[in-house]
Amino acid sequence: DHPLGALVIFAGEKHAFGKEEVKHLEALAEDLSFGITTLRMKSERNNVENDRKLLASVIEQSKEGLILFDSNGTIKYVNPAIKNITGHSPQEIVGKSIQILEGEELIGDFYRSIWEALSKGEDRSGHYIQKGKAGDFYEIDAVLWSVSDHFGDVSNHAVLIRDVTREALLERQLRQAQRMEAIATLAGGIAHDFNNNLASIITCTEMARDDV
Repeated sequence: DHPLGALVIFAGEKHAFGKEEVKHLEALAEDLSFGITTLRMKSERNNVENDRKLLASVIEQSKEGLILFDSNGTIKYVNPAIKNITGHSPQEIVGKSIQILEGEELIGDFYRSIWEALSKGEDRSGHYIQKGKAGDFYEIDAVLWSVSDHFGDVSNHAVLIRDVTREALLERQLRQAQRMEAIATLAGGIAHDFNNNLASIITCTEMARDDV
């Protein structure tokens, strides 16, 4: 419903275009407009498809794990990073409850936090200790949010998790080193005070011995 361009046709003689010729040329112009519009739409679709493929590649190659699940907690999609973090492959957990990622010994902190956030209709982030498929424990930072469709309705939810096991270990080691340093400083101060008292005692003892 808007101009795409101009079709200009020249004739070598006057009055070359009659009503019939003009009618055919108008039909030709409409066909050209339809063809141009179709090509542009195809080009736009290709661009959109390429953008989607690029976005999918970014998600698939991300080092952070992404979980998509519905309002019943059924997992609909996970990216490959989930296996590196949890030990569960996408084929094992897609179609199952998100509770499968929860360690039994931890009384469902991660799972319970998700459902509390969903029941309140809020986004949430937190730090959790999980038990992997192989039985080893790992620590994650997780962010939960709701995903709306083009109608604005919420039927799916996403969780982005980042493995911070190594960072948490290094942080604990740093805190331990700082505590040991503080203890060493305290011990050094106490030893210095003892030395001052002992120096006085030794000096007075030597003077007393000289008097004797």
